Amino acid sequence: MILFIHYHYNRNKIVDLSYQDLKEYSKNIFNQMQNKNFYPDAIVIPLRGGLFLAQEILYFDENDGKNVDVFIINLKTYNDKTKDKTTLKQDFDFETLSKYQNVLIVDDICDSGETLQFLKENIKNPNVKTAVLIDKTETCDFYGNQNQSEDWIKFPWDN
Repeated sequence: MILFIHYHYNRNKIVDLSYQDLKEYSKNIFNQMQNKNFYPDAIVIPLRGGLFLAQEILYFDENDGKNVDVFIINLKTYNDKTKDKTTLKQDFDFETLSKYQNVLIVDDICDSGETLQFLKENIKNPNVKTAVLIDKTETCDFYGNQNQSEDWIKFPWDN
């Protein structure tokens, strides 16, 4: 694994992740899911961070994801000076997800947990799990890497 480190404008370290790093993290996540016998029949992706991980999970699936429905939700999480808030940028029928047996929410990073918490509260399904490439909160069910530091994580798709 090759990590490039430099510093962000606020003097936090920047950790540059490569696609190879993310592929390794994705495989770790899939292995954790297998170890817990969790196979989603629905994957929920908050735009855009979860797209890479969802693709990798579907790739690792022995059925090439043919038995998995994928839902992309356009959200916005912002800080209003007191705490993070998440809002929908377009309508989404969360009730649709109640018919699935195992729902997996995927994202690239869990910083505050606000986005994942918003989705879990709105998905009315008893078996919702979360998976992220980087978990800074230690609250996700499956993760590629846990990093509680204040480091700025830079993904390959970030500008």
